[in-house]
Amino acid sequence: MADTAIALLTKDESGNVQNPYKVLPTLGEIEDVIIERLAKDGELTNDQLTQLIGSSQDEDDGGFEEDTKINNGGLPLVVYRYLQTFPHDGTTAGGVRVETIREALLRYCELDTMAMVLIWEYFTHECGIIS
Repeated sequence: MADTAIALLTKDESGNVQNPYKVLPTLGEIEDVIIERLAKDGELTNDQLTQLIGSSQDEDDGGFEEDTKINNGGLPLVVYRYLQTFPHDGTTAGGVRVETIREALLRYCELDTMAMVLIWEYFTHECGIIS
């Protein structure tokens, strides 16, 4: 929950707190981190992994662009359904694509869960259940 707590407190240049759903990372940002991790642990370099993923992206991405953010109620449902039917053949490109989408969904769900906890805390306080 540490990433979400940071996202809840992100401020813009004027010092205003930003909408935490707007500061969730894009699929491209998440994928970059996953590529770096794989390059560090594996046999392929960042450039080789990026090229491999780029060459398979047309057939694998299901229309989700690098700048897509999973940050609204409808898109996670579509993306989750897509993830279930993903043509994962065990290749590095497919594995990175699956991990990228999985990570994006987890971050969105984490933020949604935090929002529900905040709402629950508010109402339990207002109703006098917790002081």
